[in-house]
Amino acid sequence: MNEGIIRFISNKKHESEWLLEWRLKAYRHWTALQEPTRQKAEVKVMFDQVSDMLITGHSDVNLGKLSTLAGVLRLPVRIKCAIPPWLALADAVGGRSETISTESDQEQP
Repeated sequence: MNEGIIRFISNKKHESEWLLEWRLKAYRHWTALQEPTRQKAEVKVMFDQVSDMLITGHSDVNLGKLSTLAGVLRLPVRIKCAIPPWLALADAVGGRSETISTESDQEQP
């Protein structure tokens, strides 16, 4: 996305000049925004809270809709579905790019 694309779309839609200027002003504001630095710390805290809940089956904090995952502990097959997204999130926030697997590297008898 850039100002040229915004101008092109506005022209195709035959928009008024004031609307184009409004869109460009909004675009310039959006491009000036910086990502909050606190997000990674908050994600780490939430990751730890959800991981504890998946392991123990309950949580000491209110996790909102994520609390529905507390029942996964009773369904071992579903744990393999619930845990990888959280591991991927933790790796992405931590800057890691290793493969994530719920499978054991060892042969099962």
